[in-house]
Amino acid sequence: MTVNNSTFDYIIVGAGSAGCVLANRLSDSGKYSVLLLEAGPRDRYPWIHVPIGYAKTMFNANYNWCLYTEPDPGMRSRQIYWPRGKVLGGSSSVNGLIYIRGQANDYDRWHHLGNDGWGWADVLPYFIKMETNQDGANPLRGGDGPLRVSSIRDRDPLAQAFVEAGSPALRELISEEYMPGNDVNSDEELLEFARETGVTIFHPVGTCKMGSDESSVVDHRLRVHGMKGLRVVDALIMPCITSGNTNAPVIMIAEKASDMILEDAARA
Repeated sequence: MTVNNSTFDYIIVGAGSAGCVLANRLSDSGKYSVLLLEAGPRDRYPWIHVPIGYAKTMFNANYNWCLYTEPDPGMRSRQIYWPRGKVLGGSSSVNGLIYIRGQANDYDRWHHLGNDGWGWADVLPYFIKMETNQDGANPLRGGDGPLRVSSIRDRDPLAQAFVEAGSPALRELISEEYMPGNDVNSDEELLEFARETGVTIFHPVGTCKMGSDESSVVDHRLRVHGMKGLRVVDALIMPCITSGNTNAPVIMIAEKASDMILEDAARA
């Protein structure tokens, strides 16, 4: 592509987490030129840079596309709010700054679904590569990556009880059931409650899933089936969602995709 008489080796659409990682890694050697396109402004809004700031960005049309789904018959034809970042950093600039890798089994499942190179042993090196953990490097954590990761310092007693002992330990801390309430008991009543109130919690994935079946869009190297020179690199390629918030896995996906793109370029 040529812009203002400049020609680029790679064009990246969207400067979210994945796009920024790709632009950084692909241009790092100086061998390749990269054009990174973003529809939104720079990330200068102060609330972008503090965890509680998502309350100020989640419905802010200056930095958020503020999308809605089509009416969903399975959800009483409701349209579900679908926020997406419209700013440098993408949805990572409008989220709660939570870092969760997911479970090892999440990625082993990706591998067992036919996606070679996406098992836990394959992706762990990229998680390590991308982070600088406040607790220092070890066989599972990185110490010199571009993303700084810290542990929770102030632990909530209710959350701690849940982690340490599970649901039985919570009984003494619960005074009453808030939702759906004591009047909702049968399977059908619970399903109806889900249809009337269910939302995504803003981590949609898989609309361009990785795989080789008829419903997949990209192969295990994230190349769009039937097209040359086009890849999808973000949460859309997940064949199934990870156990937790999706930003950390998206960054890992982009780190791995960068290596695959550079490998293909070296062979060309």
